[in-house]
Amino acid sequence: RAFARPQPIRNAVVQTRRPVAFADAKNDDRLPLAARNYFASVLVRSTAIFPMIAQNDLIGVMSVGALRPLKFDTAESAMFEGLATQAATAVSGIRLYKELAEKSAQLETALQMEHERAQRDSLTGAWNHAETANLLQREIAREGAYV
Repeated sequence: RAFARPQPIRNAVVQTRRPVAFADAKNDDRLPLAARNYFASVLVRSTAIFPMIAQNDLIGVMSVGALRPLKFDTAESAMFEGLATQAATAVSGIRLYKELAEKSAQLETALQMEHERAQRDSLTGAWNHAETANLLQREIAREGAYV
């Protein structure tokens, strides 16, 4: 039987932007019964959810689970918060890179269209003076290569 992971804790982390840890997830009364049953069914003993924040933007959450009890002391929590921040920074960087690539492609397309429009008269569609001169220069140069 498949179990769905409960979302109330994740939602609380998203709203507060603060990590939440459960040293004994299947017996912690702070968790709803469905959540405790879920963790018992997947044999997760301890769990914590950390916000993934980059440049003050919440990117998502990072969940950590352990098959043995973990107290998530200050050092462990700091390590996991650091990992969540690094992951958020990486995800943010990937998103920015993709956005930059999309904008670059849009600009390249617009530049190519503008270049093509600049070569022809807008009313007649005939080559304009500058493009005619360019074509003539290219043909003269090409002809000179055969002489």
